[in-house]
Amino acid sequence: MRYGIEKIKKFINVSRIYILYAFLTSIIFSLLVPNSICIIALFAGWLFEGDLKEKWNRLKKDFLFIAYAIYFFVQARGIFTATDFYTGWCAVEGKLGLLIIPVIFCSSTFVNQEMRKKLMMALGILLTLATLYCLSVNTVEYMHTRNTELFFYHRLVSAIDQHAIYFSVYIFIFIVFLLREKNIPLWLQQRAVIRISWILFFIGIIILLSSKMVLVFLIAYSVYIIIYHSSPKYKKWRPVFLGTVIVIFSSILFLFNNPVKRRFDDLLQNNVSLMQKQQYSRADYFNGIEFRLLLWRFTYEILRDNHAFVAGVGPANTQSMLQQKYLSMNLYAGDKNRGDQGYMNYNCHNQFLQVSLQSGVIGLLAFLFWCYMIIVKTIRKKNVVLSGIVLITFIFFFTESVLERQYGMILCSFFPLLFLYPEKEEKNS
Repeated sequence: MRYGIEKIKKFINVSRIYILYAFLTSIIFSLLVPNSICIIALFAGWLFEGDLKEKWNRLKKDFLFIAYAIYFFVQARGIFTATDFYTGWCAVEGKLGLLIIPVIFCSSTFVNQEMRKKLMMALGILLTLATLYCLSVNTVEYMHTRNTELFFYHRLVSAIDQHAIYFSVYIFIFIVFLLREKNIPLWLQQRAVIRISWILFFIGIIILLSSKMVLVFLIAYSVYIIIYHSSPKYKKWRPVFLGTVIVIFSSILFLFNNPVKRRFDDLLQNNVSLMQKQQYSRADYFNGIEFRLLLWRFTYEILRDNHAFVAGVGPANTQSMLQQKYLSMNLYAGDKNRGDQGYMNYNCHNQFLQVSLQSGVIGLLAFLFWCYMIIVKTIRKKNVVLSGIVLITFIFFFTESVLERQYGMILCSFFPLLFLYPEKEEKNS
């Protein structure tokens, strides 16, 4: 009997890395169903592995896991505030991974430095393959249409049904991983040309993806690297090289007319008085800043009108109430004949705002507790890649409702937990 249990554990340990490879593949290529299957498979392995009592003891003492659990269960109350059980369940089901993934990683010890290297290298290879595929598909289409917009923003990654900003964030995480020599495999450490070329390739792709948030953060991070490597203990060519790269790319971005420059120029044309209008025309245009400011106003008014500042309107009701607000304010509702839905599918575009609308002050406090705990754990770990993941995720919170997408939920759970656990490993190393 004991021999059979040991064989099961050995099989789980061997197969887990392949499930994680499949998991990463499903993230990069936007395969939602396989992604869910991989999460279920990881959880099944966690159950069959046994040692549940020991795992539970770890979980109940871990404040970060408790923070994940509290946030999830605050959101799970949406089942009871929805108009029907099915709608409520759909709102909660998409966030199950925010509980299951922490259960697996916070209570297990299977992650080690070698596994992290393998998974991060797999991430880089998958990002490269996905990018080359998209470039190939769009190049073929360009030969027929001569439309250069195919190589920018969402159009660039539409062939794999990806979101340009999320894809940019994944690339940034991998760039940070490549910049730290001790994190990467030995064969790549010994081939600096390959590593530098890989970094430059991905910097170019981030520029094409045109995410303003990621581009600004990448430039700021590069400046930090230059200052950090200006210390006498580092080779002087590194800051000079990085500085040259930044100057060249910044010149291309801001001195020549291109879609990326136009996206930044659009942000400079703000009309604050537009936010104060009591009614809008369907022809009214809002840039990114204007629309996000408008969403702050709409969120406050929805909470006020529904007396929902304490508990929110419920996760299942949030989008329908936003849609009602858009329609009542006469915002552009799209054209059904063209499949254009206008502003109807737009959420709060800010995670703090989103959780406030969904769950009021209760939900916001739960989310802030999670933020506090992951910051504390990250500071204690002193891992550069982990710090980069957490920092860009937190900046992302101010521009997008990250946890409303399955891949956003994974960004906030899988990637940081991969570097945070097991905790003892860092102490012994």
